[in-house]
Amino acid sequence: MLPTVGLIKPTDKIALGSYIEDIEEMHKKTIDPVTGRLFMKYSLQDDLKKKLEREKERFESRFGHIETNEELAEQEEQVQNVYKLIREMQIDND
Repeated sequence: MLPTVGLIKPTDKIALGSYIEDIEEMHKKTIDPVTGRLFMKYSLQDDLKKKLEREKERFESRFGHIETNEELAEQEEQVQNVYKLIREMQIDND
């Protein structure tokens, strides 16, 4: 019979990818020595322009697929132009 000391069970395994992602995420953060809170390192080092650019990129990645009022108005105008063209073609056929 084999000894059971040092036997690795499936429940003892840690996913390597998940562990590496956790480590990378922690490297992006730092601890405030006064309050003990975690925050992103770049939040103290970047100027306002870079923060606004990063916020704009995040906003566009989340809401970039939503059409704006101008795009909807432009599409409506194109549809109206197609209807006018069809109407003119029908009049010409009569």
